[in-house]
Amino acid sequence: MNPTMNLMVPLTASAATMLACIALFFSVKRENAAIKRRAQLERESFTASLENLRRALGRLEAGQAERDEPITFSMPMTVPGESINIGKRSQALRLFRRGETPEKIATALKIPQNEVELLVKVHRTVVGQL
Repeated sequence: MNPTMNLMVPLTASAATMLACIALFFSVKRENAAIKRRAQLERESFTASLENLRRALGRLEAGQAERDEPITFSMPMTVPGESINIGKRSQALRLFRRGETPEKIATALKIPQNEVELLVKVHRTVVGQL
């Protein structure tokens, strides 16, 4: 083999390797640019969605502020007390059958007199229907 040929083979291999590296470099740059474009589009889409959510939240807050006005009732609200249980009801009816007055029954069982009177009225109505 001739000395120029010995020198040409490594130079040709080096040149081919350099061309491959340059091609790979530009390929990576192109791919990187495409990724940047996609990321920018996604960022813009996300920003638009975020802005839509902020506007919707603003509308909801404005609607809630209108609903936060104090509610006024035309009738005074009363909180119901405890109702009498079955045991006290049956005792009240037993005492009524024995002839006790609603006042005495209410005092003995420690329940409101109006509940005793109502219980007696309901009892009379039910017994009258039988």
